[in-house]
Amino acid sequence: MSGGSEVYRIAPDGSPGRMWTSRDDIVYALAFDSQGHLLAGTGNRGHVFAITVRTNFVDLLKAAASQVTGICPRRREADSMPQPAILGQNVCARCRL
Repeated sequence: MSGGSEVYRIAPDGSPGRMWTSRDDIVYALAFDSQGHLLAGTGNRGHVFAITVRTNFVDLLKAAASQVTGICPRRREADSMPQPAILGQNVCARCRL
């Protein structure tokens, strides 16, 4: 697969199942949100996808950076709910979901 990515889920019995695929986006970061959805930070276009169920996803945001290289869990001050911070290829390029 040239220039793209695939994300697989490994079942308890060891069998793989493809959850997400893209010909254009390269996955650089993975994390889980507070609801247990897998977040995939990508490059080439700087998107963050929430993979909600097998082969179903939501394009959450387009970052200012062209590569999302990290997703860090953090808590919001007001209600202590988890809110990931999104990091780009430039340390100063970050945003919140």
